[in-house]
Amino acid sequence: TLAREFSHADAVINLVGILNEKGHKGEGFRHAHVELTRKVLAACRRCGIERLLHMSALGAAADAPSHYLRTKAEAENLLPMTADGVPATTVFAPSVIFGPDDTFINRFVQLLKLSPGVLPLPFPDARLAPVYVGDVADAFVTALTRRDTFGRRYALYGPRTYTLRKLVTYAAKITGTRRLIVGLPDWAARLQANVLEYAPGKPFSRDNYLSFKAGGVEAPSGLRELGIEPTALEAEAPNYLAADNQRGRYNRYRRVP
Repeated sequence: TLAREFSHADAVINLVGILNEKGHKGEGFRHAHVELTRKVLAACRRCGIERLLHMSALGAAADAPSHYLRTKAEAENLLPMTADGVPATTVFAPSVIFGPDDTFINRFVQLLKLSPGVLPLPFPDARLAPVYVGDVADAFVTALTRRDTFGRRYALYGPRTYTLRKLVTYAAKITGTRRLIVGLPDWAARLQANVLEYAPGKPFSRDNYLSFKAGGVEAPSGLRELGIEPTALEAEAPNYLAADNQRGRYNRYRRVP
C-alpha cells in the first residue's frame, strides 16, 4: 500500500505518531512508531524516493523511561542518518506543539473547564518550551531541498521555557477560567496516572507520566539553525484559546472564504 502511494512522489514526510496506545505494554507504540517507519523506509527504497523527512520527539532516547520516547528513538535508529544516505533523511524532534486544535494546551483548557473548582496538576514544575505548529511546518519546508540538512537531526522548540503550572495558569487566564491549580507530588501524580490510564480517552496515562519525568528541553535550537525565528506562545495562543473575545472572532473571520 505504501509503495503504491509513494510511486509518483518526489519526497515522503512521515508525521505519524501516537501519545497513547490501546494497551499497556508498548505494542501500540511499537506498531505506530517503529514498524511503520520500517515499512516507510522500505517503500521509499522500492520506489526510488530520494528524500525522507521524519518526525520524532524531543527527549527520544534508547534509555528513556517511556514507551513513547523509546520507540521514537528506535525509529530514528532505523533511518540512514548520513549525508549520502538513501533516501536522504532529515529528522525533526519537536517539543510539545501548540496551535489551533492542538492536543496539549487545548487539553488542559478542557480539563480546567471540567474540573470542579480545583485542578490537580501532575509535574507542575516540569519545564517545557512549546513550539508553534507554523514554525514546525516551516522547518520541514525549509529543509526539504537543502542538502546541508541531509543526515541531520534538529531539535525544535519555542523561544521561552515555562513550567507546566505557568502554562496551565496562562491558559486559564486567556480563557477566563478561574480554577485553583494544585501541584501534585510525584506519588500523587503516579496514582493519578494509574487511575486515568483506564479512563475513556486516556486523558493522562502511565506512559505520559514517564515521559514527563524525562523532561523536555534540548539544545541547540534547530529553528534558528534553519533561519526561522521561533514564535512565542503569547503571540498565537490568544487567537485560538480566547474564541469568544474580539481577537478570537477576528481570527475566525479571517478563515471565512
